[in-house]
Amino acid sequence: MKPGASQVIRRGQDAGAASQTLPEFRSTASPRVDVHRIEAASAWHPAHGSPLQENWRELVVRELMRKAEDIDADAIIRVDYQNDGVIRIDETGVNLKRVVATGIAVKLSCAA
Repeated sequence: MKPGASQVIRRGQDAGAASQTLPEFRSTASPRVDVHRIEAASAWHPAHGSPLQENWRELVVRELMRKAEDIDADAIIRVDYQNDGVIRIDETGVNLKRVVATGIAVKLSCAA
């Protein structure tokens, strides 16, 4: 998935098998939706290249899933990947960056 692309991850779903569609939610009671913005990042890597781990995207999505589970979310929607700002390590002169993934953790419930 390219930076700026979105995907949907449902609770209990493997990070590599993320769906592109939202499940339909129907209820006779008034639905209540709690949303939380969550964020995870790759390891720092040279600014001119890609993350050093081949599975960096999977690791970042797993961290998003862990954060969503911590708040009992049912799904993560709209996952976006962005390059974080470049930092310079003055001692070595190396520029580093990381990829940051943000998503919306959603908890669905019905008001009685």
